[in-house]
Amino acid sequence: MLVRRLEPRKISTRFNPGFETERRFKMRMVTSEIGQPLEGVHSLYKFLCAMYDTCAVQRNLYRKCNIMHRDINDKNIMFAPDTDAYREHNWEDCAQVKFVNQVLAKDKSVNPAPQCLVIDLGNGADLEVERGLDALTEMTGTPKFIARSVSSGKLLGKKGFSSREVDMPLMEGVLAEYLQFMHATEYQVLDNPGSTIPSAAEFAHRVFHDAESTFWVIAWTLARSIKKFAHRLFHDAESTFWVIAWTLARSIKVGSEQEEIPHIKFRQFFHIMSTHYPIPEGFDSRQFYYEDWKFNLHPDLAALVPMLANMFEYVRPEWAYRPDLDAEHVHEALMRLLLIEIVNIKNGTDIDIHIGGRDSPPPPPGQGRLPECYGLP
Repeated sequence: MLVRRLEPRKISTRFNPGFETERRFKMRMVTSEIGQPLEGVHSLYKFLCAMYDTCAVQRNLYRKCNIMHRDINDKNIMFAPDTDAYREHNWEDCAQVKFVNQVLAKDKSVNPAPQCLVIDLGNGADLEVERGLDALTEMTGTPKFIARSVSSGKLLGKKGFSSREVDMPLMEGVLAEYLQFMHATEYQVLDNPGSTIPSAAEFAHRVFHDAESTFWVIAWTLARSIKKFAHRLFHDAESTFWVIAWTLARSIKVGSEQEEIPHIKFRQFFHIMSTHYPIPEGFDSRQFYYEDWKFNLHPDLAALVPMLANMFEYVRPEWAYRPDLDAEHVHEALMRLLLIEIVNIKNGTDIDIHIGGRDSPPPPPGQGRLPECYGLP
């Protein structure tokens, strides 16, 4: 292990002139075993399974260790080593949120075989340590993938980013039989996190309604007490979504031809993601409409458009205004949507994809070409 101390008063970027950093340590660890980068596998099925397990890892880390990662990006997620030693190591784990191999087997006795590695906890937050709220307001993350409210250091607008019309994806039809295998114990979450109103025919006031009213008084008081941004678990889920979206948008089926004229929506998406940089109190331009996602993906991956569009619909609201919901509910939504596509491929045909193989598009009108320093493929 290499350790190098960083002195205070170091200017970290040109965006923060005169910015003072507290004394900290930078560490690098050399290991004898490591997985493959995302670009190293050409199976859409394996990629989606790895993203599913990435969510499971984050949830188990939160449940068992009370830790948030806070820097989910496309380099910190890797495909798991294909070794017996790695698989046997995970057999010792008693994961409460099951991995995709256990869910697909529909057998609770199956040993876990995670398809991913989630590495680099250097920016992680141990919630059992007395840090204070200010420590969780730090801008931690990778620019492309950092959650929007983390990027600006403030909550998103309550009206513009309401969760009123957002519903938890349902496990219906053939997927219903997988639901009981997703967790060690039944996962309690509202199927409709948005507001719902019962019909007059169903209503009759009961004692438990008074108890519910008491609960809402507490929840509303807590929501109103939120004065400023603090990193929460759903921000890591949003970062996971950006990794999925960015990776798929830059991918193409193996052997497929490049587009002669990339759609303007894809050009805008690529430029916005590539140039995004966190700015305190700044505007985050990573705002997309449901209809945009069909243009952001190569036609080879058109079947995944509903998944991405529905993911963004669920990720988009400012969930800090809903402290009554389970902390893991955004991860749960992503996993359900991923599972739909995983099961579809399992029952159908996999796609050989070249991750990162789609040509970088020209910039949208009025924007200059990105410099090489952005490190784009």
